[in-house]
Amino acid sequence: MNRTIRQHFVPRAYLRRFSSSSSGTGIERTHALIKRNTKIVEIPIQNIASRELFYDFGPGDQEQVLEQHFSQNIEGDLADLLRESVDHFKAAQTLVASHKRRLAAHLALQYLRTHEFRRVLAENLGGVAEMLTRQFRSLHNDLPDEFKVEANVDARAHLDLGMNDANIGTIAHILTQHAWQVVRAPAGRTFLTSDAPVMLIGEPLAPWMGVGFATYGARVLFPLDAEYLVVTTDIVSFRENGHLGENVVVEATEGMMDQYNFIILGMAAEQAVARTRLELERAEALLRAEAQYLGQSQP
Repeated sequence: MNRTIRQHFVPRAYLRRFSSSSSGTGIERTHALIKRNTKIVEIPIQNIASRELFYDFGPGDQEQVLEQHFSQNIEGDLADLLRESVDHFKAAQTLVASHKRRLAAHLALQYLRTHEFRRVLAENLGGVAEMLTRQFRSLHNDLPDEFKVEANVDARAHLDLGMNDANIGTIAHILTQHAWQVVRAPAGRTFLTSDAPVMLIGEPLAPWMGVGFATYGARVLFPLDAEYLVVTTDIVSFRENGHLGENVVVEATEGMMDQYNFIILGMAAEQAVARTRLELERAEALLRAEAQYLGQSQP
């Protein structure tokens, strides 16, 4: 059995919707902004949102069960769903309930399966490990100096603590209760996406609280492709604020496009992706201007 070394935590079936084949080679490429140095490069989608052996259960995982599950059972269904949904948007200008339920499940899994989610999980568990280290030291004076509780967040821990059925089901159920809209890009404009394509945004209800999918005012953004973006909103705030038009396709203005791409780039973990270099340059300029404004406004 040939092992898969380069494993994608954002499916290639999805990234293809933001790529184009290079003439003469057939290699699917896309424009990517690398956030650590803000350089924009054109690279194969093989090198987007991927890590070596990311889903392997250790060096002896010859069967690669998790990677095989994603590639054989999940990504094909996602590709079919994206194609069916976009075809329906173009024909009927609506989002049907069956597509919405399937999209909710895929969005939940995609949110949980990324490298960024694993990083945050490791950060949180690292804090717990430090607390346990202090607790053990307070109870046992004879512990060696090098004693330390460590959080090892590998693929197995990622699966057990993140990508489990309970988490996926809970997030998917909450998303089906949101108000959904589909935003279409105006002519000549395209949406970005990133290595963290399911974006949860909102304001915490209190300073010590985080933002969850069920938080009042929470919104989720997910670019379906370069032309269409799904936006889901907590149903209570959606209706209290007088929003109309659930499950419909709405046209984005130029200002809306700039705002959405600004958010997508800002929430990318390491790479933002676009079909054209121009959209990345435009979003990066807005992000840089915002950073300069905030820096100048600091006391």
